Amino acid sequence: MVCAGNSILFPIAFLGTLCAGGIFTGVNPASTVGEIAYQMRLSEAKIIITDTKRLSSVLKAANDVGLPSTAIYLFDHGKEPIAQQPHMTFADLTKHGELDWHNIYADDAPNRTAVLNFSSGTTGLPKGCMVSHGNLVANCVQVMVADDAANSRNRKVDNTDDVHCAYVPLYHAMGLVSFCVVNIKRRCSTVVMSEFSLQALLDVIRRFRVTFLLLVPPVAVQLIKSAELSDSDLSSIKLVLCGAAPLGKETSEQLETIFYPNVVRARQGWGMSEATCTVTLFARDEYDPTCAGVGYLAANMEAKIVGDDGKELGYGEKGEALLRGPNIFQGYWKNDAASKEAWTEDGWLKTGDYVVVEKNGMFAVVDRKKELIKVKGYQVAPSELESHLLESDDVKDCAVIRVIRQAQALIRTLEGREYPQGHIVPSRGGVMAQTIMDFMAKKLSPHKQLTGGIVFTNAIPKSPSGKILRRLIKDPFEKSSIRQHKL
Repeated sequence: MVCAGNSILFPIAFLGTLCAGGIFTGVNPASTVGEIAYQMRLSEAKIIITDTKRLSSVLKAANDVGLPSTAIYLFDHGKEPIAQQPHMTFADLTKHGELDWHNIYADDAPNRTAVLNFSSGTTGLPKGCMVSHGNLVANCVQVMVADDAANSRNRKVDNTDDVHCAYVPLYHAMGLVSFCVVNIKRRCSTVVMSEFSLQALLDVIRRFRVTFLLLVPPVAVQLIKSAELSDSDLSSIKLVLCGAAPLGKETSEQLETIFYPNVVRARQGWGMSEATCTVTLFARDEYDPTCAGVGYLAANMEAKIVGDDGKELGYGEKGEALLRGPNIFQGYWKNDAASKEAWTEDGWLKTGDYVVVEKNGMFAVVDRKKELIKVKGYQVAPSELESHLLESDDVKDCAVIRVIRQAQALIRTLEGREYPQGHIVPSRGGVMAQTIMDFMAKKLSPHKQLTGGIVFTNAIPKSPSGKILRRLIKDPFEKSSIRQHKL
């Protein structure tokens, strides 16, 4: 298990674990002692690799689960002072010489669990997604197939010339598969950032002439609204891919303008830990001019779209995506009930995502099925409202949640109605709720207004990949009627 910030040694720890016949799992380096202990206990970790910044928390978590301190190794090569008792460093592991690799070519190897990627826990405690060796290989090949298709159409494309920047967490499915699997297969360069800041990212882009920029929505919004861009050199960027959460049309268009005079398309992709990483993608010579699409289904995958009644839908109709393919995970670690619930009886993975598929095969993600808000019979997607809110100069960040109120006429029946509520991080002092309400009134129809109220806050809770953790956002007006707090 690795609980550390990004490091150039991360892929060595990951691949070394696999070649030794072990199972790799990564922990959010920002986790609390309790969260680290939870994953240690559930994954039954035997070896922990960390860094000095997280050592104290890891030691406490290890003590809580009964893991000896001798099982803890440091990424830091012993170069930084350690206040606690001495620990073995990652460099010490190299003193034992070379050992034979585990037999990764055995008949059962494709089905053996290679990685436990813990879900982001957007609706509850994180679950360990069992990703097999075969899943990793399949998802890597699926991305490479898209690369090869673009190369066959345009001989000038050479992936080995790409320079990527790994600032997204390498322990997470997106960072792990993109940078520690796919990019190694691509034989391209990756610059690893140990800590993220926007200025540091801009400096890395300038210094190393980064060509391929993988973004998550919070960073994309920071880029668009940053005053630091005027002094930055982004001329090396040729490709931009945004994942982890939807990016609105106008936000995508604004993102494209900051790379002028280069013509850089803001492509989006769709993935999930239960599908190893990638589900849909664009080849490097493809994009959606409407900025709504998230690409085409990865090679060797199948999908069908079903309504709430389970009936299969057609092109252009919104419904839940069900998936099959060689990259679909094996199930949830030590959670048979959740694993059983993840699939339909005939073997399709339930994604929980509402999507629309056009006749040309392009997917567009509407929102999470569980997060849609039913307003007067209409389904309202929080991500749509959030994308419009972010267009306002008064909004630095935001989240929209479902709140349930008892309107005066319904109190006797104990029936509640659903309303969208906006949680806003203002971009400056003095921003008024009514100003934001007026802005939204010009953008969207009446049932998409923030009738659940507006709440100003200092930060929006998010997973490391940028997904909004709505379960952590509370309605401060929960015990009040909608009439009292409607803005």
